[in-house]
Amino acid sequence: MATSYKNFIKGIGVIPKSSSDNAVLGDVEVLNTTNTLNFHNGTSSSQILTVAHAAQGTFKVLNKDLDDTTTSIVDSTDTTIKIKFNAAGSTATTTTLLSSQTVNRTLTLPDITDTLVSRNTIDTLTNKTLTSPVINTATADTITGIASGPFVLQSASGQNFTVQAQGNGNLSLQSQGTGDLSIQAAGSGVVNLEGLTINGTAVTGTNISVSSTGTLGLSASTSATLTASTSLGLSASTSLTLTGPTGVKTVGPLLVNEVINSSALGANATLPLSTSPYVTVTNAGVNPSIDMVVNNSDNSFLVLTNRTGVAVNINNDTGATASNRIITGTGSFLTLENNASIMLAYSFANSRWMVVGGTGGGNASVNLTAGETITAGQAVYVSNGPGNDSGRTAGLVYLLDATNDNRIEFFGIASNSATSGNTIRIQTIGGISGLSGLTVGKPIYASVSSAGAIQVTAPIAANEWIIPLGIATSANTAVINGAGSATAVKITSSVLEGLYTDVQLYSSNSTMTNANSVALVSASGGVVTITIPTAATNRGKVFNIKKTDSSLNGVIISPASGTIDGTATKTLAFQYDSLMLVSDGTNYNLI
Repeated sequence: MATSYKNFIKGIGVIPKSSSDNAVLGDVEVLNTTNTLNFHNGTSSSQILTVAHAAQGTFKVLNKDLDDTTTSIVDSTDTTIKIKFNAAGSTATTTTLLSSQTVNRTLTLPDITDTLVSRNTIDTLTNKTLTSPVINTATADTITGIASGPFVLQSASGQNFTVQAQGNGNLSLQSQGTGDLSIQAAGSGVVNLEGLTINGTAVTGTNISVSSTGTLGLSASTSATLTASTSLGLSASTSLTLTGPTGVKTVGPLLVNEVINSSALGANATLPLSTSPYVTVTNAGVNPSIDMVVNNSDNSFLVLTNRTGVAVNINNDTGATASNRIITGTGSFLTLENNASIMLAYSFANSRWMVVGGTGGGNASVNLTAGETITAGQAVYVSNGPGNDSGRTAGLVYLLDATNDNRIEFFGIASNSATSGNTIRIQTIGGISGLSGLTVGKPIYASVSSAGAIQVTAPIAANEWIIPLGIATSANTAVINGAGSATAVKITSSVLEGLYTDVQLYSSNSTMTNANSVALVSASGGVVTITIPTAATNRGKVFNIKKTDSSLNGVIISPASGTIDGTATKTLAFQYDSLMLVSDGTNYNLI
């Protein structure tokens, strides 16, 4: 008895056996071949502890609710991790995962409200709903990507992808450091951002790019602002639409910076395309004109303003590079007057710049070739050739002559000077400057005494043409009468001379002109000869000559050609003697 009690105090020992006796019901044994503790039910044995004695030394049961913060859920002295799931009002369930154990069965999690775990590896979430506040906390739910790396939210091909905050929660999409943030829908899927507010009413940044391989739409019911401190790009391979609140596609008001091009603009020049759609040229060389504008492979608009001080021609479809040429729409060149503007738009369909606006200023001018020396400010006509205009070349520009029936078709006033064979610019409509001696509000006429000149009084003599050239707006400017030749009137007789005539005073040898009708002559200083124009070209022209002094010196009247009543000359010998002469087309006759 003493020995048994002593052994009991020492503990119960199980002696290892080399083999099992399965027939003994209730027998507990340890096999020395496996070092496992077995139990017998009379027919077979089974392990009581499922691991070898040498592998694990403890056997623990954890009774701790997750809301109990007094003790740790994981025993730091053990190599096992125990996770307990305890739904409200249900029995606690504890699962122990050994560090070397592989779980091959499906684990069904109860409906829990506790934070699960944090992961430090990359996971793919497929067909999952992330609802606040499952991820992290209820105050700030954050999904953070790899530092300085890309963070991509992407749908499966053809699926819609929605990023949405619930209730009154805010949705924040941010990239950290140098990382990129990309929200993508694959295939035919759609990315939908609803109720989006980005920095109030503006999207700001150094470089902002909004792009689409199909159609990109930016719309706002009230207002939308895209701002970039360096560059802002909106691009689409198919179409780009900006839609206002009423459905009107609009961009405006459009604010652009004016770029000044001070390079000397010569003949057939190529204009470099500026980064701004508004370019002003300020310097012109000889016969300035533009053949081409450099194409920047974009649907570009260009507003061009001429501030060179002279007109610049926009040539039609000329230049070495076809895709840089300009189509004026007239089949010929356009003239861009000083201080006028024109708009060009590049057409990919035509591979050309197309003129959108006019030349501005209400003026029109053309460049032609001078047939003789012409000075700026002189009136000109275009000859129809030697058939009707002897000695002249058809299509060339000559000085207007109001005394020659074949040279009275007023075409315009020269804007610059040129010699025979050189280009001269003729203004045909609108304002013209550089004139002199005009009276504001009064008409100007083609001169009958000097071809190409302008006079301020209407001709009154027979065989002269009254050609209205325009109306003076100042002493040196006028608005051109584009219908001058159509309103021209030829004087066939001097019937008005009895009512109003031109009176000239002479005291020395002088020649009267067709503009003169009455000559009052003083011969007190000696004999005076008055020559009157040839009778052959002045049929119906009447001249009145009178001697006004009391000397015995005579006043001799001599036609440039023809006779006076059959004699070469007539003389006025006494004071107040006078003669009235009229041409019959060959000679003069006394009346």
